Amino acid sequence: MIRNKIILFVAISFFGLYSCSDYLEPQQLSIIQQKDIYKNLNYIQQMWVNSYSYLPNGYSSVLRCASDEAEAINDQSDVQRFNLGNWTKYSNPDDSWTNCYNGIRQCCEIMENLPNVTWEQYKYSDPVEYKRRTDLMVQYYNEARFLKVFYYFELIKRYGGVPLVNKKLYLDNDSDMYFLTHVKRNTFDECVNYIVSECDSVAPDLPLSYEVTSKGRATKGAALALKSRVLLYAASDLYNQDGNTNPYIGYVSGDRQKRWLAAANAANVVIALGSYILSTPYRDLFVLQTNVSNQEIIWQCQIPNSNALEKENYPIGYEGGNTGSCPSGNLVDAYEMSNGKIFDWAVNGSNPYTGRDPRLKASILINNEVWAGRTVETWQGGRDGIPRRYATKTGYYLKKILVDNLDLQLDQKSTRQWIYFRFGEILLNYAEAANQYGGPDYKVSGGLYTAKQAIDKIRARVSMPDVNTTFANRGISINKDEFLKLIYNERRVELAFENHRWWDIHRWMKAEETLGGKISGVSVLKNNVSGTFTYTPVETETRIFDKNKMYLYPIPQSEIVKSNGNLEQNPNW
Repeated sequence: MIRNKIILFVAISFFGLYSCSDYLEPQQLSIIQQKDIYKNLNYIQQMWVNSYSYLPNGYSSVLRCASDEAEAINDQSDVQRFNLGNWTKYSNPDDSWTNCYNGIRQCCEIMENLPNVTWEQYKYSDPVEYKRRTDLMVQYYNEARFLKVFYYFELIKRYGGVPLVNKKLYLDNDSDMYFLTHVKRNTFDECVNYIVSECDSVAPDLPLSYEVTSKGRATKGAALALKSRVLLYAASDLYNQDGNTNPYIGYVSGDRQKRWLAAANAANVVIALGSYILSTPYRDLFVLQTNVSNQEIIWQCQIPNSNALEKENYPIGYEGGNTGSCPSGNLVDAYEMSNGKIFDWAVNGSNPYTGRDPRLKASILINNEVWAGRTVETWQGGRDGIPRRYATKTGYYLKKILVDNLDLQLDQKSTRQWIYFRFGEILLNYAEAANQYGGPDYKVSGGLYTAKQAIDKIRARVSMPDVNTTFANRGISINKDEFLKLIYNERRVELAFENHRWWDIHRWMKAEETLGGKISGVSVLKNNVSGTFTYTPVETETRIFDKNKMYLYPIPQSEIVKSNGNLEQNPNW
């Protein structure tokens, strides 16, 4: 039997490891015999780098404008298919099936071949080089092993149970072709167990950190953080529906409370490493320059010089700005008052942005705020307001992930990093799981914090009152359900625009009132005599969400056809 032994090989500079999606630039293209690749260290390193190239780039994600975080300025953008409810098994703006399986295939390629690379020619002639190379092979193998299950998580959070394909398949191999044309889904339970088992196995073999020039590589913390997120999702409502009999879309049996406890314990393991802390100030975390270390970041993707994000999202009145994502009033209204009370337009509407959670102004540009050298004017008739074409639909502009003061006329650029896992998320994961298992004051065995204390740490970073003070100021008592509402909102504001909200809404099964609800904004009028402003909440869009099918993505119909119908489609698609 002859396998395909010629590889179309994308050779990328080492810095390409830090690139993602649209920022990944191939430097040369060549055709190489597969047997020669694993005799040449440079080729092996390029294969290893390529295994990272399938990672999602959160900066270019459509999902912030598909969730209730933001609205896309372009009515013709693909994300509107989500908002109008007209996405299908033939057309999905966030279909990641092929990309993730390509990443898995690349990882399998590395894992199948690296154990056979011995570097015997150096063993006696150059023992130092021999050790360096053999150590590299082990490192690359373990990084690929982690990446493979990261790609699997990207699949299961979209589709539920998916086929676990843990070898590189060849189209000219009869048994491989038979597998591909008869492939079936693994259950959701099997997929979760596989990912968790691999995280447990590979974590001890990954380093806690690398030198600053190698940021972006998989670490022990990344593997443990992935386990934390997977188990939190697995314990959530979407995958634990009463009466479910479909093992592909969630659990059909078992003790859900044990799943919450497992999620809390997994988050606690990351906390107990003692390697991560919350950094200050909050906003600086999201505009760090490449190769700048930060102890809150667990795993990141570093982006080379670019101003694409600023060009897309600077306010329309700025030279080179195109508005892009307009933060929603729904999100803005979710930021509490600085004393922990819930914001209320009826009470606070005359001066709506004073005395609010500091994360509001760290994340969102509001009217009359100084930004990039001038004052933002979202009022009607202002430089950044209606009726100017492509002015914000919601009265707000994006800030959190943008670099201030780039001169787009001069094409100034900046490096940045996309954060996949950070310590703030781990504390939120822990608080949610611990509260769901044992309530606000529950602490896992050997844990450092109760659920409340984990939230207190996050709020203290931005000088928000602790949980006890917050509830006292609201005049209500703390219980499991009320505290859970606070956790949900804390995730919303703390992790805004970090590609969590869409998935949180799904796993909590709250999409009917969010993804299927109304998107709000604010109308801003200026009194030209006094120079004061009047703010009025307005509705900007009504969205559509079909709860009978849209909590999970449809498996692409092309994949159903390739499997001769053996892949079972998700319900009602």
